[in-house]
Amino acid sequence: MIDNFIPELWAANLLLQARKNLVYGQPGVINRNYQGTIGQKGDTLHIVGIGSVTISDYTKGTDMAAPQQLTDADTELRISQQKSFSVAIEDLDKAQAAGNFEAAARDQAGYDLADTRDQFIASLYTDASAANLNGSDASAIVPDAVQDGGSNNIFNVIEDCATLLSDSKVPKIGRFMVVPPWVSAMITKDLKLAGAAAGAIAGGAILNGFVTRIAGFDVLESQNVPNTGGAKYKILFGTSQAITFADQIVKVEALRDPDQFRDIVRGLDVYGAKVAQPDYLGVMTMSKT
Repeated sequence: MIDNFIPELWAANLLLQARKNLVYGQPGVINRNYQGTIGQKGDTLHIVGIGSVTISDYTKGTDMAAPQQLTDADTELRISQQKSFSVAIEDLDKAQAAGNFEAAARDQAGYDLADTRDQFIASLYTDASAANLNGSDASAIVPDAVQDGGSNNIFNVIEDCATLLSDSKVPKIGRFMVVPPWVSAMITKDLKLAGAAAGAIAGGAILNGFVTRIAGFDVLESQNVPNTGGAKYKILFGTSQAITFADQIVKVEALRDPDQFRDIVRGLDVYGAKVAQPDYLGVMTMSKT
């Protein structure tokens, strides 16, 4: 294997596999506007934002006011995470495998990298705007099924989240919400009882984990929704303008194990994320009971 090993191919395929399996880390939930050049943990990308533009009345024949001096805000996106993997591929396993054993190992590594990245991005819920919080640890929302007729039915509480974003002047286009499997199941069951099908995205790509569309949100399912002992689930919602993410597989190498008949493949993955626009991000705290 080592004679035919191409590290660039492994790195490209790992990155592709990782991104393909991301829910929190996919376009539509985050943006990669400041990917830049990443080499190692500690690298910093600078995000330059422009402040608000003043809109004034115009009167014909009257001189306009002096032009506004735009101000910028420099926010740092620090590459704070570095993760490694090291897998051993036995000669006997390769000889006896019916399929492409190397590709299977590479795909699994890519999937596990994606899972780790998603957990990191999900943890950024703490940086959401205080104006966009629905429920709290002290008063978590316990959703009702629609047929129960309660004010906390799942569709109503999602609509409440949409209202919070609208009050914060967040665009309606491109809104997402990431829910745990038990919430996804509740939504799907209620849709079936109502005789409705899960909504599709007309003319667009389906996002990873897509369940349906409710109140303008693309509702996505993930097992990585932060929670405390199966309670107080932190359901993230907003638009992709809120979180900026940057990643890179910086090193993949293969070496022969000197003590056993096997090859070792190991790699280094670095990444970071930043809530650049907190007003575009919200959190709903929800519990089962």
